[in-house]
Amino acid sequence: TKFGSFGLTFDGSNDLVNVSNRTFLDITGPITIEAWIKPRTVDDDAIVVKGTSPGTNNDAYVLGITTTSRLILRFGNGVGNQDLQGNSTIQTDVWSHVAGTYDKNTMRVYVNGKEDNSTAYSANLRINNESVKIGAYTQGISHFRGEIDEVAIWNVSLSSDIIYEHYQKGWGYYNTSNFTSQVFDANRTVNWSYVSWQTANNYQQDLSSLVNASTVLYMKFDNSTGETERP
Repeated sequence: TKFGSFGLTFDGSNDLVNVSNRTFLDITGPITIEAWIKPRTVDDDAIVVKGTSPGTNNDAYVLGITTTSRLILRFGNGVGNQDLQGNSTIQTDVWSHVAGTYDKNTMRVYVNGKEDNSTAYSANLRINNESVKIGAYTQGISHFRGEIDEVAIWNVSLSSDIIYEHYQKGWGYYNTSNFTSQVFDANRTVNWSYVSWQTANNYQQDLSSLVNASTVLYMKFDNSTGETERP
């Protein structure tokens, strides 16, 4: 799990990030949507949306949270929408890695690197003129309250192994935390404000090292103090 106040904070009222419509965001499938989220409250919250409003046939792809605190993945083909809800409860005030994939045969949702549900689906996703919104469907609808970071959209369906790898690479970002070691502190728990690894490149990585030709959008946010994740 990520530590601290990383990411971009959304107030749950009128905050959103708008990514202008581009042809590379018009993905008919396959597709993967990923993000790290830390919701403060849960109430029909949008994480990543290319659509207009819930219940319409203008949606292309949506990743969000339901009123029952489940991850939801929605795809639209211009005629109707297909929803897939996860089984796990999305926790408030903790970081969770969430993802949704579609390989043109199956929709899957993942929470913290593990597949949380799946369903059969086979259709071309709708191409619309909408921008991609982060943190809301549109102004005034389904606003997210909390932090969002490392939003990524891929024009491939990433495998479960790669989703888990992405989760692991986001796990263990630098911050002051409790560590226990009989070698260093004689079986006592102490605060260490800094930990350096002998092979640092194998730890505390973010997804920027994984961006490739299949990545159509990757957005990593810093917090208001200017502090960023340490590689």
